[in-house]
Amino acid sequence: VLSPGASSWKLVEADWRTGKIIKTIGWANGDLGDGETPCSVDRARTVAVCVAQTLTAPQILARVDLRAGTVTPMDAMQSGQQTLDFQFRDVRVENRFGWMSTGFLALPKGESDHAVPLAVMLYGFTKQFSRNAQWITSYPIADFVHAGIAVLMLNWAHDPSGRLHKRETLMTSLESDTSTVANAVPAVRSLGIKVSRSMIMGWSFGGLYAAYAIQHLHEYVAAQVGDPAQWNIVEYALAGEFWRNLADLQFGGPPNSHNVQNYIAYDPVADGKRAHGPILFEFVRHNPGAGQLLGEWRDAGSEVEAFAYRDSVHWLNVPAEARLSRERNLDWAKVNLLGPQAVSAAELRRHFILDSVRALG
Repeated sequence: VLSPGASSWKLVEADWRTGKIIKTIGWANGDLGDGETPCSVDRARTVAVCVAQTLTAPQILARVDLRAGTVTPMDAMQSGQQTLDFQFRDVRVENRFGWMSTGFLALPKGESDHAVPLAVMLYGFTKQFSRNAQWITSYPIADFVHAGIAVLMLNWAHDPSGRLHKRETLMTSLESDTSTVANAVPAVRSLGIKVSRSMIMGWSFGGLYAAYAIQHLHEYVAAQVGDPAQWNIVEYALAGEFWRNLADLQFGGPPNSHNVQNYIAYDPVADGKRAHGPILFEFVRHNPGAGQLLGEWRDAGSEVEAFAYRDSVHWLNVPAEARLSRERNLDWAKVNLLGPQAVSAAELRRHFILDSVRALG
């Protein structure tokens, strides 16, 4: 549940007849996720499968018995975690508001003097940073670097008061975060690093800005858009009451004649233009607004490979689907940054044909 006025979720056992809280169930750090809902509850509302997430360790799944209040760790969301054998370099990225973000750059070995392809991976929603960020379940950072692709992990900018800018209004956040993404590759080049081709990757809000980047920023030649935050009209119509209330708060009300321009402004493909490069679009089946975005891209003639995960919730909480996503993302980056020869025909068929047929049915 999200407590009134609170900015983070906590799992509680409650007597719904009286409205009294019996006990609170939480992790050692007292948090179940920074502002997000990380749990999937069964129909009987007796068991929840939750994501235990910290910034310095990979995500794991945990089973929460809502009756007993016990937490049982399950499988790690990323199998085969490895110790990183490379170092990250700090990269300061300033947006057009003058606000700064700290990104972490990893270069392939022996490539510092040569032009390298770059994958900008968006993560964030917290004032802290992680240098390994292996909790991003879809992004096999080490595999990218070992394949010869540089990685810049980029968080959102902070305003001078130290508040995370995402907490501001959505309209202002859109301008700030899009500007941060636009300045990411130039910031890497300013360090004297030669960048050849760049792609953008993001999940959730990061997916929204990855979509904006491939639509509006010529610097990026391809994009992976993961279950993006949707604030369009279809989402408003089909999502639950919680999201409609949130949209009302952020955009001034429902998408009627007075407020519809706010919703359109938050649609990266609202101008009807073709994207600047190919898109790998991954989403969970519970994302009602994804269909509108996919339809707009295809109507505009954009090249989109779309995959719907049937069993996961927003954060790909099914390990098998998270593994498929990592494999697709790596192959997608190799094809678009290193060339088609970097991925075998068998791998392409396995990841981009057979799985798509099975996933989309």
